[in-house]
Amino acid sequence: MFGTIVECGHQMISKLNEIAEEDGEVEIKEILARYTTDVIGSCAFGLECNCMRDQNAEFRFMGKRAFTQTVGDVMKMVIIRSFPPLARILRLGVFSGSVTSFFNRVVRETLEYREKNNISRQDFLQLLIQLRKDGQLDEEMSNDKHTIGTKLTIEEAAAQAFIFFLAGFETTSTTISFALFEMAQNQSIQERAREEVTRLFDKHEGLTYDAVMEMSYVDTILFETMRKYPPAPVFLRKCTKTYKITNTEVHIKEGQSVLIPCYGLHRDPEYFPNPDTFDPERFSAENKSKIWDYTYMPFGDGPRNCIGMRFAMIQAKIALSIILKNLDFTLSKKTKLPLTMEKKGIILAPIGGLWLELSTIRGQSTYL
Repeated sequence: MFGTIVECGHQMISKLNEIAEEDGEVEIKEILARYTTDVIGSCAFGLECNCMRDQNAEFRFMGKRAFTQTVGDVMKMVIIRSFPPLARILRLGVFSGSVTSFFNRVVRETLEYREKNNISRQDFLQLLIQLRKDGQLDEEMSNDKHTIGTKLTIEEAAAQAFIFFLAGFETTSTTISFALFEMAQNQSIQERAREEVTRLFDKHEGLTYDAVMEMSYVDTILFETMRKYPPAPVFLRKCTKTYKITNTEVHIKEGQSVLIPCYGLHRDPEYFPNPDTFDPERFSAENKSKIWDYTYMPFGDGPRNCIGMRFAMIQAKIALSIILKNLDFTLSKKTKLPLTMEKKGIILAPIGGLWLELSTIRGQSTYL
């Protein structure tokens, strides 16, 4: 999948270079959402979405719709969270019928076409085809010797691909956007990251997997970005065993829903001194061991943490490295400071967007 992500990165930087050669001003979140949609579309569904060329592509439209909450959506979520039995009776879903129908149709058609024509690709959908066909993965596709034992239905395969898409495109584009926003304001951080990227591109003769894996400072930038701006500021868990909170009279009963305030934990000065300061050194090799357990959870924690964590990090590092190698960027006056976040919606998003001024870097050899 690495080569597929890099190819989407090619298309992204071509678009950003065009913008830099024109007036240089861009709402970076929209461009990055198109990049991550193309990546997930290719890796999860095996399809070319062409969102970078066509901002009105159906995949991009449905992705936006999935994370746009209407008044009706808000009311529906209240019923789902507060009255689960009623929600089941009414057959209420988290996402609109048009969104789920679209992704179900895409997965069904793609699976059937591949199976009929004996087409195989090294992507997420191929894993689902294996599970649908055999109930297990081929040895070359997995290091896990265990099997699920039960073959996936078309509906189950579609659900897995849908979740992979939702978890991967909006959260990752949000993180990359906030990382660029912070580097636009902290030129010393931006320059240090660019020096690391340039050095590793030269060492490995291009944008390779090994180069990306060695980008330790870019890692710290992403970790600090997710601390200051966790994509999902709150996440929901269900209590599996009645529990009394230490030194209180509060009991959480089995089956109760629990909201974890990820944003609040990440901005608590008790755990992260000067929490409003963007400081990647918090996550350096020397300092990361000082972070208290369960105070930093951008991907959740425990057995229900995000299964796409590694994929998301690679996707983000590829985008950042390509942008840093090719473009210099500063904050546009269109970005409204201080940032104010949208009060509705699942994912953290600033009102008015994140606007940058781009300029091309001349005189450097560029490896892509």
